[in-house]
Amino acid sequence: MSNITLTKPQIQAALDNLVSKPSGLNSLLEMTMNAFMKAERDVFLDTSNGNKANGYRKASGLGFGEGLALTIPRDRLSQFKSWIMHVMRNS
Repeated sequence: MSNITLTKPQIQAALDNLVSKPSGLNSLLEMTMNAFMKAERDVFLDTSNGNKANGYRKASGLGFGEGLALTIPRDRLSQFKSWIMHVMRNS
C-alpha cells in the first residue's frame, strides 16, 4: 500500500464527512482503536528482543448504540497487552 499525504484540514474534512453518516462515529472509533492498538504493538516489539508480530484476534466492543469489530494485535510470545483495551475494560 502506498502512503497518502493529507493536510490537517483534509483529514478534518474527511473525519467530519465520516461522522456525519449513520454509524460514522462508531466507524471512526473502531478504526482509531484498531490503529492505536497496532501502534502500541509496534512500540512494544521495538523493545522486545526475539519477539515478532503474530496476527490479530477478533473481539467486539460496545460503541455508541451498537457493537464495534475490533482486531487486537498478537505477538508470538503472547506478552503484548493493549493499554487501550485495559482502559476500556476498567471504565
